[in-house]
Amino acid sequence: MPEESSVIPSYLELNKTKLTPTEVIDAEDEQQAEDSN
Repeated sequence: MPEESSVIPSYLELNKTKLTPTEVIDAEDEQQAEDSN
């Protein structure tokens, strides 16, 4: 899954300043769920 490994860190970089760790984890789970669907 090269796409995820490159996309996830970049979007975390953009959002880590305004999201709490819990929100970041929830966002990751949502993205992975969308990818599965």
